Amino acid sequence: MRHIKNIFKPEALILAAVLVLLSGCVREDASPGNGPAGKAPVQIAALADIGDKIDEITLGSVRIIAISGDNKVAFNEYRTALAGNLKFEENELVDALKSGNYIVDIVPGTYDFYAIINEYPSHTYPLGTLKTRAELQAISFTSAEISSLTEGSMVCVGEVANVQVYDVASEGTPAQVSVADGTPTSTLEMKIRRVAAKLTVKARKQTTGAATDDTFTIKGATISNVPKNSYLLPKNYTGELNQNISITLAGSVAFTVNSTDFTNVFTGYIMPEYLLATPADATKATQLRLTADYTLADDPIADEVEYTMPLLGQSAASYNISRNNHYVVNVTISERGVFEYTPSIVYDVAKWDTVTDDPANVTIDDVYTASWDWADDTELTPDEITAYVRYNTFVEMQFTLSHPENAEWMANLSNNQDFYFDEVNGVRSGLAKAGANNRIIIRPRDNAARDATTEIWITMNNGTFDVELDHNEDEATGPGHRYMIRLVPNM
Repeated sequence: MRHIKNIFKPEALILAAVLVLLSGCVREDASPGNGPAGKAPVQIAALADIGDKIDEITLGSVRIIAISGDNKVAFNEYRTALAGNLKFEENELVDALKSGNYIVDIVPGTYDFYAIINEYPSHTYPLGTLKTRAELQAISFTSAEISSLTEGSMVCVGEVANVQVYDVASEGTPAQVSVADGTPTSTLEMKIRRVAAKLTVKARKQTTGAATDDTFTIKGATISNVPKNSYLLPKNYTGELNQNISITLAGSVAFTVNSTDFTNVFTGYIMPEYLLATPADATKATQLRLTADYTLADDPIADEVEYTMPLLGQSAASYNISRNNHYVVNVTISERGVFEYTPSIVYDVAKWDTVTDDPANVTIDDVYTASWDWADDTELTPDEITAYVRYNTFVEMQFTLSHPENAEWMANLSNNQDFYFDEVNGVRSGLAKAGANNRIIIRPRDNAARDATTEIWITMNNGTFDVELDHNEDEATGPGHRYMIRLVPNM
């Protein structure tokens, strides 16, 4: 018998990754002149991948940087958008002073190009005096600077590597460029992205049974494990993390009746990018906590409760929070919360301007992946839930936790007076690792009571608290929903 489960407790996790690459338009009427002596005019055209559109961003400045193969800055030009000369049109950066085309003059060669839109004031000096790639990679925002960004003044960055700039073929034409030894073209397309991410949280009430008429009011929200600094360019973050950052709500949100629709708790919270060194490391995941006053139907006095959940990225194997994405967390609350309770969550990673209640189109069945199997010679009840053991013998469960990687797990017994784990020949705890087959051996004590029983279950730390794994596929946990071991007399 073998049970293989892909579970997010208490409900399944659904994630939709909707990242649309918007194609820009190459202008047909381009007719730039030759650049200064020894240089070639490079036409920088469509800037896309900004979300639904970029027209809503007020263009304040543009900086184009080119870094050569020796990691030194070869070109660094800053332009302000005075009198509307620089603007976005149909997702394309245009310069009204140069016939609608954005042109930079650069010595032919191979470069990595960067575009910085609306650079942050504290970055102007380090960007203006830039000498090396390392200096560019080190520029960062504080968390306060990120939180001060707005939709209209958002800092955006684009980059394209390994660009070959050729000599001008003839007078009055732009220089030919190729990317990664591709086909030469007259236009260098750079895709820009906002440097921050955006978070929206929605909730709904779907309590059942005795809790059907319960009510609750969400009154607070915090996030923890948030980078204290955020880099201008995408980069793994291993520095200090902020804890318990309060998110301002427009007001308390009351839930008095069950609904299939979600209600906004808060929308459009700007937060820093967070690229984990190990994306699957749940212990480092950003955590969202909702605080609510919960009133039982038969008790008029409300209790303050909490609902805690990790923020997930593109898949169940990644807790990365990536720039230019909108993370929409739809929370279904079905029971009274406690500190250890995680509600049902639907994650939607969408375009910046998109918020949806629609079901996601990619289903991922777990935030943990586990398998367990009684040893082949185990004597079992017909439902294979209860294993029999005799004095001076043992039962063995073979257990694997493969995801999230390196998550801590531990086996537990409800009756430690009559049974114990044999940690000489087996293990009781460990770290999640794909393919690792852990032998969990349980023995009765010499003085164990006749017909003694114990439940056995396994917990996993999800980065915030321990959660119990659903062992017997009945979609429930806790007493009465676990594997059992029963001591029977020796024959």
